[in-house]
Amino acid sequence: MAGQKGRELDPRSPEHQWVAGIIRTVERRTGVPSRWNGRLFEELDAGSFGAALADGGMTVNPVTVMDTVRRAYTGRQLSADEHLQLRNSVLTITHEAVHLTVRMGDATAPGAHPTHDEAGRALEEGLAESWTHEHVNSVIFEIGMHRVTPGVIGIPSHDAYPAYSGAANGLLDDLAAATGVSRPEMVRRVLSSDRADRWNAVADQLINHRLGGLMPEQHRAEIRDRLTEPLRARFTTLPQVQQRQDLDPTAKLQYGWQVGRHAVAGMTARVDQMQAHYLSYQPAAAQVGQQSAANPGVDKLRSMMAGQASASAAPGHQTAPGAAATSPAGDRGRSRHSAGPSLS
Repeated sequence: MAGQKGRELDPRSPEHQWVAGIIRTVERRTGVPSRWNGRLFEELDAGSFGAALADGGMTVNPVTVMDTVRRAYTGRQLSADEHLQLRNSVLTITHEAVHLTVRMGDATAPGAHPTHDEAGRALEEGLAESWTHEHVNSVIFEIGMHRVTPGVIGIPSHDAYPAYSGAANGLLDDLAAATGVSRPEMVRRVLSSDRADRWNAVADQLINHRLGGLMPEQHRAEIRDRLTEPLRARFTTLPQVQQRQDLDPTAKLQYGWQVGRHAVAGMTARVDQMQAHYLSYQPAAAQVGQQSAANPGVDKLRSMMAGQASASAAPGHQTAPGAAATSPAGDRGRSRHSAGPSLS
């Protein structure tokens, strides 16, 4: 089980300082303060590379990660396989450091969503893995590892969660395009949101862009529900695909990509209907900002949306790939960490 804390590493040790350098780099590049409490432990689960813990600590595998890093600083020439293992070690710590920039939020608050259900975990892991692969070279340069082992730059990276990262990328790309926001800014907005409020933060991007000035603010909660319900339903399909052994990483990535894109398309279609509703309701459009009892009611909006198809019947619905897909190739065959008392 991931997050099994073993021996604590001395904060003065080179290994601890190396991990701390990556965590500080991720903190700077995301612009979000890290929750790391400065404590680093050996991971007891041999099948886990490491984990970000709910209490702000981190575990790291002493063999697959730390022994690989130690070899890099011996001064000897590394083999191609050792360079790949070293890059994977950087990816592992960077991925967990991204988790440590995320706040859980209050899952019991009105309008909040579960943080550890299938949809929530898929989005969290996808965002962390996507950010990690996009910034790993910058992290390596900032901690100065490229001067020690130049061969770690420019080699292929193994994606530990291709279905999740594909979905996150499809969602971020199309949401940025639909709202006219740059992708880096969209990543910042979504990644910096609390996990309990993240689905609402995604929905708010379209709500603010398309319905701002039309929608009475008291309708936001209802509209959020109408957008996040099908969005979460699509992401719930991802864990089953991610865990399949008969699919290669490319097939998982492509499936996830389509899920993310279709999720944005589904939200956009619903917002189109809502926008048409508000534009046709002239008293509401004319009096926004000074309305009271004259506002179109939530019941009217709910009635207007009631005839919509379910998420599974929506246009472009993505079904799981068939069992005849190609066999795994290039995937590690295991996640960076498994389920346990960790953030992710």
